[in-house]
Amino acid sequence: SSGINAEYGGNEYCPPLTRTEKWYNNSYAMEDIEEDFLKELENLEEDPELHLPIPHDFVPQDFEILPIVEDPPVNPICFMRYRRSPRAFLFLLPAPVLCVDTTA
Repeated sequence: SSGINAEYGGNEYCPPLTRTEKWYNNSYAMEDIEEDFLKELENLEEDPELHLPIPHDFVPQDFEILPIVEDPPVNPICFMRYRRSPRAFLFLLPAPVLCVDTTA
C-alpha cells in the first residue's frame, strides 16, 4: 500500500457507487490505483510553479478558546460585548460587537 487516498469527481467518469458513508449517507466507490500510475507518481519531478502561499498576517495562528469573563471591565469610551453564537454548543465562539464613542 502506498498510503495514497485520491478523491475525484465529475460527470465524465463515475464508477458504480457501491458503498455508502455511514454519517451522511453519501454514496461513493473505491478502486485500486494502477501500479503504472503509482510508479509515475513516485518519479515526479518538483514543479517550481507549485508552492505554498506566503503567510497571511491577518489569518490567526492561535485558536485557543479563552475562558468567558462574567463581569468585564467597563470603559466609558469603548465597550465590547458579545453573545454566544447559536452554534456555541459546538465551537464556544462569540459573536462580537465593538462600539467606540467618538463624540466629545
